[in-house]
Parts: sequence; C-alpha cells; structure tokens
Amino acid sequence: ASAQVAGKTAEFSVTVHQVSEARLPELNAEFFAKLGIEHGDVDKFKQAVRASMENKVEQTLRGIKREQVLQALYAANPLELPEGLVRRDCERLLHESRAKHVQNGHDDHDHDHDHDHDHDHDHEHEHEHEHEHHGHQHEHHDHEPCAHDDHDAVSLDQFMDQAKKRVALSLILSKIISEHGLEPKAERVRELVFSVARNAPNPEQIVRQYYSNKEIMTQFKSMVLEEQAIDCVLEHAKVSTEARSYAELTGPQTAEV
Repeated sequence: ASAQVAGKTAEFSVTVHQVSEARLPELNAEFFAKLGIEHGDVDKFKQAVRASMENKVEQTLRGIKREQVLQALYAANPLELPEGLVRRDCERLLHESRAKHVQNGHDDHDHDHDHDHDHDHDHEHEHEHEHEHHGHQHEHHDHEPCAHDDHDAVSLDQFMDQAKKRVALSLILSKIISEHGLEPKAERVRELVFSVARNAPNPEQIVRQYYSNKEIMTQFKSMVLEEQAIDCVLEHAKVSTEARSYAELTGPQTAEV
C-alpha cells in the first residue's frame, strides 16, 4: 500500500475537537496527593526538586566532559588496531543490538516498559561500559574469526567504525591508567554501586549482592578507573566554561555540546 501512494499528493480533512495549553499547577494538597507526597510541605518539596535538578546537572556535565575527553583522545591518538579485537567487538555490538531489538519487541507487546537509561550511568551496565580491557586485563589473541553467513557479515560492517573507536579508546585509557599507576578508589566504587542500586526496591540487599559478585565488581572497578583516567586527562587539559540554562543543558542538544 505504501508503494502505491509514495510520492503522490494526499488530501485529507481534520476535525479539531479541543485546543489545550499547559498550566502550572498550584502547590497544594491536591497536587501533592496526585504525586503521592504525604507530608504536603511546600518547602520540603522545593528542596527535593532542587536536589533532583542539581543531581541531573551533575550527571549531565559528567557525561558531556566524558564524551569530549574521549573524542579528543581518539582524534589525537590514531592507532593501528588488532583486527581480532575489532572483530570481537563488532560481534559483541551485533549481539547486543539483536538482543535489545528482541527485548524491546517483547516489552512493547507485553509490558510497555519505560526503561530508565539512567544505568544512570550509562554508569549503568547497561552505562554500557565501553572499555573492558584496562591494564593487565588486555589479552591479544590471534584467532580465526567466527563463521558468519552473508547477512551477519553485512551487519558486522555496520558496527565497524564504532568497534574501532571503542577498541582504540580502551587501549588509550589502558595506557593512561598504566602510566599514572591508577587504581580504583574504594570510595568511588562504593558511590557508583550505591548510585546503580538506589532505585531498587531493596537497595541495601542489591548492594550486598553486587559486592559478593566478583564479575560485577570488576565491571564497577573498570568504570571507576575510566572516570579516574578521564579526571587525570582533565587535570592536564585546557578547559573552557560556557554558561547554559538548565533546559539547554539537559535538553536533546546536549550530545552536540
């Protein structure tokens, strides 16, 4: 049907039943009840909103600085990359893309979830952590690529540039971590663990589960090491500041800053 009407002019009628505009609600008992706020204290409510906004700004600024530093490092350090590492990362990205597609399709039909990509992070594990090969964790193996059909080969090509960037940044950050003798700071690891677990029904139990799982804690430590490496770069970088409103900072255009 779409092919039959493609490129043709369509005429149709629209009936407008109502025109509305947004109005700010009054901060009263009725408004608080709709939000499930029991105390009804306007000052406490404002303090909570301010704290939430400040946290959002902090996270956004951290993300902007991270992306700018990583982009600068990538542009300034061209590398000849091991084909095996790039190939494996392509395969991983393809697998993650397919899994996400399947999961999204399942959620759309069954639950219509609103997943909070706040892993906050992006430090969410799902802050899919791009650099898993810090320091001694690098293992360069020469091996035959996995067999793929033609469809897979085409799909892998779509992720090639992204994989090259991820592998290059992993190697660059590993070098920075090694040269500066960086080790993950326990307090920063703890802060990250709590930030990921805070929205769970039982945060303390989740934190205990994380700390008892070596593999998960290795991921957390790698994420913290990445942040420490970025901090190290920023300490030696020339940084300029620019005034932005809250809406400008947290809006969609943030990624282009």
